[in-house]
Amino acid sequence: GYAGVAISPISEEASLEPLRNAAKSGLAISLSNSNLGSEDWMIACYTSDNYQLGNLTGLAAKKYIEENLDGKAKIGILQYKSLLAEQSGQRYQGFVDALKDMEGVEIVADQDAWMQDKAITVAGDMLTSNPDIDILWAANEGGTVGAAMAIKNAGLAGKVVAFGTDASEQTIDLLQSEDNILQAVTGQDPYNIGIKTMKALIASLEGSFDQKGETIIVPGVVLTRENPEEVEEFKQDLMEKMAD
Repeated sequence: GYAGVAISPISEEASLEPLRNAAKSGLAISLSNSNLGSEDWMIACYTSDNYQLGNLTGLAAKKYIEENLDGKAKIGILQYKSLLAEQSGQRYQGFVDALKDMEGVEIVADQDAWMQDKAITVAGDMLTSNPDIDILWAANEGGTVGAAMAIKNAGLAGKVVAFGTDASEQTIDLLQSEDNILQAVTGQDPYNIGIKTMKALIASLEGSFDQKGETIIVPGVVLTRENPEEVEEFKQDLMEKMAD
């Protein structure tokens, strides 16, 4: 009895066939968080560019390495491949591509840990096994928080720094912390992704939507310790939206 659904599919591969079948049966489907290109069965899909999210953080890390580490760094990485392989892989590829021309940069560890508590443990073990690590980068929010906390717990503030992906109140607090551990994150705009996904569904059901079948990128934002005003502005905007 439903006319339509707004949904964020778990997988760009496994979820598509049942969604296609539902659309063929007459269900209007508006998507978020999947980069599908053009698909005539969907209303539209609003998403971040996960490659870009990783790449922008990688460019921030590259700048830090050039300015503070003489162009040389050993990096440990926290992913979430076993949870969402496509998203994690795209973010990872964007990050490493930003650094691929830097001969002095080496990835020395790469493990899965996307929940904060596990990420603290995995990142801590990573730092113990690789005492020459200069930077930890995490592909999602939980990994980012865990990486920063692991550095602090190990007493390595001032020696090892973190970069991450996903902007939340907690990651922003870490960006604003005086410990100087988390240097930059690249955040999505999930509020507007959700709003646009639902508005497209409603407009389509009312017969007034003209971008049918298209994937529409909602740009992310780079937040760095170097620009505290931008970080605070983003935080205030996020808190207002969460309060609503």
